[in-house]
Amino acid sequence: MQDQLKPTPFLRPVDAVAGIYEMHIDNSAKELFEVCARASEYYNRWRLESIGEKASLFRGSVIHHALAIRRRLHLQGVSQTQWEAEQMAYVLNVYADKDFGEDEWRTAEHAVQSLLEYNKMWPIESEPFKVIPGSIETPFKLPLGKAELDADVTTYEGTFHVNTVLLYWTGIMDCRIDYGMPLVMDSKTTSQLGTQFWDDFQLNSQMLSYVWSAHKLGFPVDGIYIDAFCGRKPTKSGKAHEYQRQRIYYSQAQLDEWEKDCYTLITDFLEHLCRGYFPKSPKWCFGKYGRCQYWDVCTQDPDKRDATLHSGLYRPVTWNPLETVR
Repeated sequence: MQDQLKPTPFLRPVDAVAGIYEMHIDNSAKELFEVCARASEYYNRWRLESIGEKASLFRGSVIHHALAIRRRLHLQGVSQTQWEAEQMAYVLNVYADKDFGEDEWRTAEHAVQSLLEYNKMWPIESEPFKVIPGSIETPFKLPLGKAELDADVTTYEGTFHVNTVLLYWTGIMDCRIDYGMPLVMDSKTTSQLGTQFWDDFQLNSQMLSYVWSAHKLGFPVDGIYIDAFCGRKPTKSGKAHEYQRQRIYYSQAQLDEWEKDCYTLITDFLEHLCRGYFPKSPKWCFGKYGRCQYWDVCTQDPDKRDATLHSGLYRPVTWNPLETVR
């Protein structure tokens, strides 16, 4: 493990003598267990992730932050000329030291053009909703229950006895809006729109979690407002930029089921932790973002995997939505 980076804790001691710990779970960590227990072990238990950075995911984070600049500065009374200039400066700055290869179309210039066309497509002065002040990029930590283990567990911090794990759901919400009804707004970057893209949100765990979290925070929103930000490889005949929006509503029954599903998946992970074994799911070695980041580990013989995982190909996981400065 790289000494200069300290991973965010997997189990945080509340009272180590009594064996009481906190476990913070966000959607990314939960999704790994849904897809592959072995990948979840490497990420959550050993707190290591690939040093490789995917251009698509990087572009998504950049667009998210640029849209937050638009919303936040507009609420502060800053003119579009000023906040748009800040958007562009931000994009160019974060892309300055990035090199995803000469064939990669997700460049700073492409992101800048996407934002300029978005601002023209959706003029902020005539938006059909109002952003709720103080709700932009809101971090949250919410109790999800507890699990009784009474077992010795081994993580990157060593082996220790755990009696009780207090479970907390964490994340960052894009913003809340008033659209004649309260909604959570979430911007999603993609390279493909269509029926399948929109159908995915009907049972989407991340979107359900945002609505559930808003309720727990005291804001009983009715659903989610998806702000789809589509970017494609430029061609002579195709659209390089496209934008769509849609409202999706969730019932209380769906939110209750999400909470039960989420709790069950997390406690399943803890059962694997107690057993000390996480099976891999080869069916999901390749997904929409390419091959799994732990492919180089799993393709090794079992006695060689630990050395690969702790090689220069991987770095400590430092992401923490509660401490991230956006």
